Amino acid sequence: MIGLRAAAEDYLAMRRALGFKLTTQARQLRSFVDYCENHDSDRITSDLALAWATHTPHDSSHDAYLARRLMVVRIFARHLKTLDPATEIPPEDALPHHKCRIVPYLYGPGEIVALIAAAATNGAPIRRNRVFSSPPAAPAWTCITSGAPSPGCSTPRRSPHRRDSGGPDCMTCGTASPLPP
Repeated sequence: MIGLRAAAEDYLAMRRALGFKLTTQARQLRSFVDYCENHDSDRITSDLALAWATHTPHDSSHDAYLARRLMVVRIFARHLKTLDPATEIPPEDALPHHKCRIVPYLYGPGEIVALIAAAATNGAPIRRNRVFSSPPAAPAWTCITSGAPSPGCSTPRRSPHRRDSGGPDCMTCGTASPLPP
C-alpha cells in the first residue's frame, strides 16, 4: 500500500497535469494528511474526515466553509478508493452545503434615470439603446430582390423560404428571387 502523503502528492500532481490550479485544495489536503498522521491513521475514514473538517484553525463554524473542507477530502477519497479499497468516502450529506448568496439590489426606474443623468454630467458619451431612446421611426421598405423602393411592398417575406425556395421574395409585389433554388 502506498502512504497517504505520497498518495496525496501523486493525486495533486495528476490534477495539476490536467490543468487544475488547486491552490486552496492542495493546502487543505496537506493539512488533512497532517491531521491523519497526528492521529496515527494511514487511511481515510469518514469519522476522521468529519473531525478534521469541523476542527478548523480559526474555529470557523460557517456551514459552507466546513462543507468545502469535507468536499476536498471526499474528492480525494474517491480517487484513493481505486488504489486502496479500505478507504472510506465521507457521505455527501455529512455536512450539507448551502449556497449563501447576497440578495441582489434591484434599481427602480427613478434610480436608473438618476444614474443615467449622473453619467451624462460626467462627460462620457452615453450609448443609447431601445430601452431609453424614443421608438424608431417606421422603416421605409425596399424590395428584397431589386433593392428599389417599393411603396406598395410593405410586407416583405421574412421566412427561411426567402432565398432558397426559388419563390417570390416579396409577398406584395411578387418579385422573384434571382438566386437559384
